[in-house]
Amino acid sequence: MKKRLVLSTWLASLLILFSGLSGAGEVVEDSWDQTALTKPEAVSAWLQKNTKAADRKKAHLILEHAIETEKQGRVSASIKLYGESALRFPTPMALVGYADNTLRDLSSVRTRQKDTSKIKGDLASALALYRSALAADEQLKLLSAPSLAQLKTDEACLDTYLKATSPSLPQSTTCRPLTLYAVRP
Repeated sequence: MKKRLVLSTWLASLLILFSGLSGAGEVVEDSWDQTALTKPEAVSAWLQKNTKAADRKKAHLILEHAIETEKQGRVSASIKLYGESALRFPTPMALVGYADNTLRDLSSVRTRQKDTSKIKGDLASALALYRSALAADEQLKLLSAPSLAQLKTDEACLDTYLKATSPSLPQSTTCRPLTLYAVRP
């Protein structure tokens, strides 16, 4: 009986100890979801608050899996993986991959449905993700100079396209996001 009491007390103390520690390295953000990824200020604030506690290793493994899945041409699966990686730790690479593959997927959906009414909304969502990627890189400084330049070009191109009163661009314009979305200038 005494052994059982000692064992119960020991187990109870372990439970109390672990329940107090469970939040120690855990990122807890009530409003952190896919929608928050499209808000550069939210991404920046999340990184300031959670960079040390985030599970970077898990996020990186998911990101690598997303890249492999994308190479296999599995766009929908790669979107899910890029999004999951970005939710765990919003790196510029995860956010750009999420935006790029979402553009590819939505282009396919819109073409299949013959629905052009949502083009500007789709592109605005991608623009927001590119801006979040820029905000993430401002905090993390992970992108190489050429990658950062490409991201800035992609962001500027979409911004210009969405601000234009006419949905067409000059023929000489090369805009990677519009090419991914299959919008022909």
